[in-house]
Amino acid sequence: MAATVHKPLGAITADDLAVAAPRSDATAFHSAFRRVLDSHGPAVVWAELCQFVLRPSVPFAIHRMLYYGCFAGFPSPMLLAWTLDP
Repeated sequence: MAATVHKPLGAITADDLAVAAPRSDATAFHSAFRRVLDSHGPAVVWAELCQFVLRPSVPFAIHRMLYYGCFAGFPSPMLLAWTLDP
């Protein structure tokens, strides 16, 4: 079975978000998460996305895409289940 390849956050486009959650405002959401990318390291980016961008109203497909995008290329097959507050 081939492993799923996830796009890194910097490669995720508004179109990718629109496909993942067709009824969402993908352009506005894309702008919001791109502002967070100024942080360094996947754990910090994920923490900021959780704090400032992701809400329960955001479709799960987008949560999943951004989570795997944060940790794409992570040097371990086991991704973080949680992160410490920075």
